[in-house]
Amino acid sequence: MQQKFLVSLLAEIKKQDLLGNLAKTYKITDSLTKALTTDSELASLPGLTRYAQSVQGGIDPESIEAITLPVFPDDRLAGSI
Repeated sequence: MQQKFLVSLLAEIKKQDLLGNLAKTYKITDSLTKALTTDSELASLPGLTRYAQSVQGGIDPESIEAITLPVFPDDRLAGSI
């Protein structure tokens, strides 16, 4: 379900050219950094904005293949997350 949502989101971003306009790019990356958990390089607004601009026009939503990896609890991390 999440994968379908993200592919649809990417298609809509591309359709509306949200990455072709700096003000729109800033607005959407600001929303995404508040709504998503990412690695440290993408967790900041400038980092995600740089990434968004780097892939502008280079990603075809139809060519994205999403996979789900199994997640197993690690008792050693209990209470640290």
